[in-house]
Amino acid sequence: MAPKQEFITGRDCDTWCGKCKLELAHTIVAMVGEWPVHVICNTCGSKHRFKKPKGAAKPRRKTTAAASPRRRAPGLREARVVAAREMTPAELKNRWLDLLAAAPGKEHRLYNVRESFGMDETLRHKTFGVGIVVETMGSDTKVRVLFEEGEKVLVVNYGK
Repeated sequence: MAPKQEFITGRDCDTWCGKCKLELAHTIVAMVGEWPVHVICNTCGSKHRFKKPKGAAKPRRKTTAAASPRRRAPGLREARVVAAREMTPAELKNRWLDLLAAAPGKEHRLYNVRESFGMDETLRHKTFGVGIVVETMGSDTKVRVLFEEGEKVLVVNYGK
Protein backbone atom coordinates (compact mmCIF):
# COMPACT_ATOMS: atom_id res chain seq x y z
CA MET A 1 0.00 0.00 0.00
CA ALA A 2 1.38 3.40 -0.99
CA PRO A 3 2.06 5.99 1.72
CA LYS A 4 -0.64 8.61 2.19
CA GLN A 5 0.09 11.76 0.23
CA GLU A 6 -0.57 15.17 1.80
CA PHE A 7 -2.28 17.42 -0.73
CA ILE A 8 -1.58 21.17 -0.48
CA THR A 9 -2.38 23.80 -3.08
CA GLY A 10 0.75 24.82 -4.99
CA ARG A 11 2.65 21.62 -4.19
CA ASP A 12 3.32 18.63 -6.42
CA CYS A 13 1.46 15.33 -6.41
CA ASP A 14 1.47 12.23 -8.59
CA THR A 15 -1.61 11.61 -10.71
CA TRP A 16 -2.58 10.27 -14.14
CA CYS A 17 -2.03 12.56 -17.12
CA GLY A 18 -4.36 11.69 -20.00
CA LYS A 19 -2.20 13.56 -22.51
CA CYS A 20 1.08 11.88 -21.54
CA LYS A 21 -0.67 8.55 -20.75
CA LEU A 22 1.47 8.16 -17.61
CA GLU A 23 1.26 8.80 -13.88
CA LEU A 24 3.46 11.88 -13.47
CA ALA A 25 4.14 14.80 -11.14
CA HIS A 26 1.52 17.56 -11.29
CA THR A 27 1.17 20.90 -9.49
CA ILE A 28 -2.07 21.28 -7.52
CA VAL A 29 -4.00 24.35 -8.69
CA ALA A 30 -7.31 24.13 -6.81
CA MET A 31 -8.63 22.02 -3.95
CA VAL A 32 -12.02 21.27 -2.42
CA GLY A 33 -11.71 19.89 1.08
CA GLU A 34 -8.75 17.52 1.31
CA TRP A 35 -8.66 16.55 -2.38
CA PRO A 36 -7.21 18.41 -5.37
CA VAL A 37 -9.69 19.35 -8.08
CA HIS A 38 -7.48 20.82 -10.81
CA VAL A 39 -3.81 20.08 -11.52
CA ILE A 40 -1.20 21.10 -14.10
CA CYS A 41 1.11 18.43 -15.53
CA ASN A 42 4.77 19.32 -14.88
CA THR A 43 5.82 17.45 -18.05
CA CYS A 44 3.42 18.59 -20.79
CA GLY A 45 1.78 21.62 -19.09
CA SER A 46 -1.80 20.45 -19.63
CA LYS A 47 -4.39 21.52 -17.05
CA HIS A 48 -7.00 18.93 -16.10
CA ARG A 49 -9.04 17.49 -13.24
CA PHE A 50 -7.25 15.44 -10.60
CA LYS A 51 -7.78 11.68 -10.85
CA LYS A 52 -7.83 9.91 -7.48
CA PRO A 53 -5.55 6.89 -7.25
CA LYS A 54 -7.18 3.46 -7.21
CA GLY A 55 -8.07 2.35 -3.70
CA ALA A 56 -7.81 5.88 -2.27
CA ALA A 57 -9.67 6.41 0.97
CA LYS A 58 -12.69 8.66 1.04
CA PRO A 59 -11.93 12.19 2.26
CA ARG A 60 -12.32 12.70 6.00
CA ARG A 61 -14.59 15.34 7.46
CA LYS A 62 -12.77 18.48 8.46
CA THR A 63 -12.51 19.13 12.17
CA THR A 64 -13.41 22.49 13.64
CA ALA A 65 -10.81 24.75 15.25
CA ALA A 66 -12.19 23.92 18.71
CA ALA A 67 -11.90 20.15 18.14
CA SER A 68 -8.34 20.24 16.78
CA PRO A 69 -5.75 20.74 19.55
CA ARG A 70 -2.89 21.23 17.04
CA ARG A 71 -4.33 24.46 15.68
CA ARG A 72 -3.18 27.68 17.28
CA ALA A 73 -5.61 30.37 18.26
CA PRO A 74 -6.31 32.76 15.38
CA GLY A 75 -4.70 36.19 15.34
CA LEU A 76 -6.44 39.37 14.23
CA ARG A 77 -5.54 38.79 10.57
CA GLU A 78 -6.94 35.25 10.65
CA ALA A 79 -10.15 36.04 12.56
CA ARG A 80 -12.03 36.94 9.38
CA VAL A 81 -11.02 33.68 7.67
CA VAL A 82 -11.77 31.40 10.63
CA ALA A 83 -15.16 33.07 11.10
CA ALA A 84 -16.06 32.29 7.46
CA ARG A 85 -15.20 28.60 7.92
CA GLU A 86 -17.69 28.29 10.77
CA MET A 87 -20.60 30.14 9.12
CA THR A 88 -23.78 28.54 7.88
CA PRO A 89 -24.38 28.66 4.11
CA ALA A 90 -26.93 31.49 4.51
CA GLU A 91 -24.53 33.54 6.66
CA LEU A 92 -21.71 32.88 4.19
CA LYS A 93 -23.83 34.09 1.26
CA ASN A 94 -24.80 37.27 3.17
CA ARG A 95 -21.14 37.93 3.98
CA TRP A 96 -20.22 37.41 0.31
CA LEU A 97 -22.92 39.91 -0.75
CA ASP A 98 -21.73 42.44 1.87
CA LEU A 99 -18.11 42.20 0.72
CA LEU A 100 -19.09 42.65 -2.93
CA ALA A 101 -21.34 45.60 -2.03
CA ALA A 102 -18.38 47.24 -0.27
CA ALA A 103 -16.51 47.28 -3.59
CA PRO A 104 -19.02 48.98 -5.93
CA GLY A 105 -18.16 49.69 -9.55
CA LYS A 106 -15.05 47.52 -9.53
CA GLU A 107 -14.59 45.35 -12.59
CA HIS A 108 -13.88 41.74 -11.72
CA ARG A 109 -10.60 40.48 -13.20
CA LEU A 110 -10.70 37.04 -14.80
CA TYR A 111 -8.84 34.48 -12.65
CA ASN A 112 -5.59 33.23 -14.13
CA VAL A 113 -3.00 31.11 -12.25
CA ARG A 114 -0.19 33.29 -13.64
CA GLU A 115 -1.54 36.57 -12.22
CA SER A 116 -1.46 37.90 -8.65
CA PHE A 117 -4.41 39.05 -6.55
CA GLY A 118 -4.35 41.12 -3.38
CA MET A 119 -6.53 41.27 -0.29
CA ASP A 120 -10.15 42.38 -0.87
CA GLU A 121 -9.68 42.20 -4.65
CA THR A 122 -12.58 40.77 -6.66
CA LEU A 123 -12.13 38.16 -9.38
CA ARG A 124 -14.26 36.11 -11.77
CA HIS A 125 -13.59 32.37 -11.91
CA LYS A 126 -15.01 30.42 -14.87
CA THR A 127 -16.36 27.66 -12.59
CA PHE A 128 -17.06 29.31 -9.22
CA GLY A 129 -18.21 32.76 -10.43
CA VAL A 130 -17.43 36.07 -8.74
CA GLY A 131 -15.33 35.96 -5.57
CA ILE A 132 -13.38 38.21 -3.25
CA VAL A 133 -9.90 37.52 -1.84
CA VAL A 134 -10.09 37.21 1.96
CA GLU A 135 -6.54 35.99 2.64
CA THR A 136 -3.17 35.73 0.91
CA MET A 137 -1.31 32.58 1.90
CA GLY A 138 2.25 31.30 1.68
CA SER A 139 4.64 33.63 -0.06
CA ASP A 140 1.83 35.12 -2.18
CA THR A 141 1.44 31.89 -4.15
CA LYS A 142 -2.04 31.05 -2.84
CA VAL A 143 -5.16 33.03 -2.00
CA ARG A 144 -8.30 32.10 -0.09
CA VAL A 145 -11.30 33.38 -2.06
CA LEU A 146 -14.89 33.67 -0.82
CA PHE A 147 -17.36 32.67 -3.54
CA GLU A 148 -21.14 32.51 -3.30
CA GLU A 149 -20.98 28.75 -2.67
CA GLY A 150 -18.12 28.93 -0.12
CA GLU A 151 -14.39 29.43 0.27
CA LYS A 152 -11.79 28.03 -2.11
CA VAL A 153 -7.97 28.13 -2.06
CA LEU A 154 -6.54 29.08 -5.46
CA VAL A 155 -2.99 29.15 -6.81
CA VAL A 156 -1.64 32.50 -8.04
CA ASN A 157 1.72 33.63 -9.48
CA TYR A 158 2.28 30.17 -10.97
CA GLY A 159 5.19 30.01 -13.41
CA LYS A 160 6.47 33.57 -12.87
